[in-house]
Amino acid sequence: MNRQDVIDSLEAARLAHARWLVFGGKLHRGSSLDTVQAPLACTECAFGKWFYVEQDNIKHIPGFNFLEKLHEDFHIYYDVLYENAQQHYSKSKCLILCEKRKAKKEASLKNDYLRLKEKSSLLIEQLLEVEKTVSQMSDKSFIRSRKITALA
Repeated sequence: MNRQDVIDSLEAARLAHARWLVFGGKLHRGSSLDTVQAPLACTECAFGKWFYVEQDNIKHIPGFNFLEKLHEDFHIYYDVLYENAQQHYSKSKCLILCEKRKAKKEASLKNDYLRLKEKSSLLIEQLLEVEKTVSQMSDKSFIRSRKITALA
């Protein structure tokens, strides 16, 4: 994997996670579950598949080691939001819930979404930071840092 491949993959990850955040917003606003992406394990989304396949080839990049935890957290928060939205907006349960409980659940969904948004911001900031670092590296220094990591 060369330097430009890493940059392209990081950019694709940012765009993909921005779409996941849009799905989170739809969940928060009560859109049908059919209009959003169902949760995936962090190893199953496009970025996760790339990340875990290429991890040994790119772990030398400064800041890269922080991405894994941020990415895992993002998926955990999305899963919680999706599950809570599913429970809240299922028609049978919605009819049973009294107005007070509905309002409480909607506030809970808003908090879930805000936490997801915060995790998304942290993840995207870190992706940008790593992308910037890789962009500023020369091809020669990128290759050299890979070799040093391989020897360690």
